[in-house]
Amino acid sequence: MKRALPTLLTLALAACGDGGREIALPLQAGMPAADVAAAERGVEMLIKTCPGLPRYWDDLTVGSPVVVKDASLTDQREHGWTRAVAIELQVLDRPKHIPSAFVAAGQRCYYDAALPPAVGISAAKSACISLCLDQPSRQSLAFLNPR
Repeated sequence: MKRALPTLLTLALAACGDGGREIALPLQAGMPAADVAAAERGVEMLIKTCPGLPRYWDDLTVGSPVVVKDASLTDQREHGWTRAVAIELQVLDRPKHIPSAFVAAGQRCYYDAALPPAVGISAAKSACISLCLDQPSRQSLAFLNPR
């Protein structure tokens, strides 16, 4: 009998000082077991690297399922990545908690988390970088090391 792999990744935010809330992210259908484990590591790295995401989670929705993919050409060339976990989040049109200085309302944010042996988070758009770092940023492309 074949065991069904999870289609939803649930992580506790207790380690992030958020009072024990959980976040749930859908996984790409039919993901192999090794990729499910990689997706979990990638999402954990994103949460540890981006203190703003757990803080503003109530103002975010998941854009598309988490996938494991080949790293972007930029990440391959500049950081030596080969594979990455792609996480897409959508900011609500009228966020209640995200500072207006982030200019993030309605933004779709794409974050890539490197798979070992590489480490790091790649993010584009100043609003998404601001949201990740929990401080205003003017950068349009950022590579962030885990804390």
